Amino acid sequence: MRDKAEWTVTATALRNAVGNQEVNPVSITKLLSRYYYEVLEPHGIDYTMRRTGKSRQLKLTKREDESNEKR
Repeated sequence: MRDKAEWTVTATALRNAVGNQEVNPVSITKLLSRYYYEVLEPHGIDYTMRRTGKSRQLKLTKREDESNEKR
């Protein structure tokens, strides 16, 4: 996310990018939903999830607002 304003990825691809093969993709989406307000939101990152016919698409977006610029 450091060099991107928006990132759309599957849970499996996110797991691979992080390098943690022990966590299953379903757990990743559950954890993101559960801890969004504690982890992502304070850093100015919005999270949405949508299901397609074959996968769950996760969308992480950096907010560019006054509070985010001060961090």
